[in-house]
Amino acid sequence: STRESVEGVAKIINSSNDIDSRPNLKACGELLVETINHLALPNAERTDGKMTISQIVEWRDEVRNGLGWVGTAKYFWLADALGFGEWTPPQR
Repeated sequence: STRESVEGVAKIINSSNDIDSRPNLKACGELLVETINHLALPNAERTDGKMTISQIVEWRDEVRNGLGWVGTAKYFWLADALGFGEWTPPQR
């Protein structure tokens, strides 16, 4: 699943021995960890599978935010891989 993939990549990044000397990679891992929270269904502990329209809309917005963060995390990953200095994303 997407959540498991994001969790796996975040664990790999955050377990890097030299993470503190690689600010772009560290930022990538932190964003991916935060993204996990936005991809989860609201009330994930519920097992009846029922959601109200307002819950679906709320979750849609959270997923949209989470996917935006994955895009930003990709740029941090690329900046690290290309050896760029610390990258600051543009403000929207």
